[in-house]
Amino acid sequence: MLTPRIWPTTFKLHWDPWRNIPIVRPSQREIDLYYSVRLMEPGDARPAFQGDLEKLREAVVYEYGGDAFYRRFFEGRFILLNKVPHWDLMYEVVSSGNVIGQLYYDPFREKWRFRPTYAGAVRALEEGLTERVVLDNPVYVGRRVKPAPSVGVRQVVVVDKRGVVRGLGEVYGDELVVVKTYHDKTMPVETSDKPASLNDVLKYNEEGLEALAERSISFLKRLGDRYKLPVSVSYSGGKDSLVALDLAYKAYGSVEMLFNDTGLELPETIRNVHEVAEKYGVKLHVASAGDIFWKAVEVFGPPGKDYRWCCKVAKLVPIARLTRVLWPNGALNIVGQRAFESLDRAKNPRIWRNKWIPHLVTTSPIQNWGQLECWLYIFKHKLPYNRLYEKGFDRLGCYLCPSSALAEFKDVAEEYPELWEKWSRILEEWRVKLAQPAEWVKLGLWRWLTP
Repeated sequence: MLTPRIWPTTFKLHWDPWRNIPIVRPSQREIDLYYSVRLMEPGDARPAFQGDLEKLREAVVYEYGGDAFYRRFFEGRFILLNKVPHWDLMYEVVSSGNVIGQLYYDPFREKWRFRPTYAGAVRALEEGLTERVVLDNPVYVGRRVKPAPSVGVRQVVVVDKRGVVRGLGEVYGDELVVVKTYHDKTMPVETSDKPASLNDVLKYNEEGLEALAERSISFLKRLGDRYKLPVSVSYSGGKDSLVALDLAYKAYGSVEMLFNDTGLELPETIRNVHEVAEKYGVKLHVASAGDIFWKAVEVFGPPGKDYRWCCKVAKLVPIARLTRVLWPNGALNIVGQRAFESLDRAKNPRIWRNKWIPHLVTTSPIQNWGQLECWLYIFKHKLPYNRLYEKGFDRLGCYLCPSSALAEFKDVAEEYPELWEKWSRILEEWRVKLAQPAEWVKLGLWRWLTP
C-alpha cells in the first residue's frame, strides 16, 4: 500500500471578515481579528485574473443557463484560486472568505465546468440561485433517476426529504445522475460580503508585505557577505523569478540576468525577458538551446512525465555550458523557487548546489512565499509581469511541457495556434508510428511513456 505524501509546509490564508479581503502575514497584535480559510493543501492560492474570471463565468453559465450565480458570488469581489489535485486542472474558488466551489476543466467536453461546495450550494439554495431535486435516501454518487425532473438547467442541488443538502446531480438526456455527495458539511463563514478591490487588498497588506520583503533582502545580503561571488539571477519570464530579481536588485544594487531559451518559450515570454532586463538595466545572458529539441524529438519521440529527456538537452546542458564560461570560479545564483510549488521543492533547503552545475551556489529568497504574496508584491511595486497571466495562463515555460494539463494546452492553442499546430503535426506522426488511437493525441496520453 502506498503511503500518502504529506506536505511539510502549507500556506496559511487569513481573511478579514469586515473588510472582506485576504490578509497575508498578519501581525500578532491583529491576528485575532481574522480567521483562517480552509483550503486543500498546500493552500497556495493566487488572485484570479480577467482570463480566469471569463472561464469562471463561462462555466457557471454552462451549468445554470445564466450568470446569476456568478454575479451574486464573484462579481466585484477579490477572487482567489487554489489549485487542487485533479485528473486535469481544478481550482478551489474563494470568494468572501469561503470556498464557494470548484472550477475544473473537462477534456471530454473540452469545457470549463463549475461545481459548488456544500457552503456554495447552501447559500445558492437560500437565495434561489439554483434548482433543487428531492431524492429518497440513500443518495450516492452514480445513482440514476428516470425520468429526469424537469428543471431546465444542467446541474441541480440534491436534497433529502428533510431538506438537507446531500449532493449534486446532473441531467443527462432523460435521466438525472448524482455526480457528487457532500461529506464535509462546513457551513459558510459570515463576512460583510462587501465589494473589495485590489487597492483595498494592497492597502491593508502593506505592513505584512514589507516585513516579508525586508527579511528576504536581509537574507540575500548575509549570503552575499558570506560567499563574495558574482551574483546572477535566473529569470524565466514568470512571476516568481520576477520577484526574486527585484529582491536581489534591492539587496545588491547590481546583478546579471540569466535566461534559458529552450526554443520552446512563448513569444510573450521572450518579449518580457528583454523588457525586464531593460527596466533594471542589467546584463542579460541567454543560454540558448537553439533547435535542439526539434532535432531530438525526431529520435527520442515526445517527452513524458516519466521520460524527461527534454530538460537535459534544452535546459541543463545549455545552462551548464554557458555558466562555466561566464563564471568559471563560481557565482551566487538567485532563483524564484517556492516551497509550495511541489512536494520535492517543499523539502529543498534554502541554499543548495545542483549536481549538473555545482560551480553555482543556488538560493531562493522566496522559498517560503505564497503565490498571493508574490502577486501582491508585484502589484504593489508595479513590476513588469508577463501579460499572459492576465489571459488565464497559470504557469509559463516550455509550452508543450508534458507536465502541463490539457486545459493549459488549450490556452496555448487558442493564443498561439501556429505553435500548437507545429507540435500537433509531430504528435500525429508519432501516433501513426506507434499505432496509437486518436485519443493518444486528443487526451494527451503521449505525456506518459509507460501505461
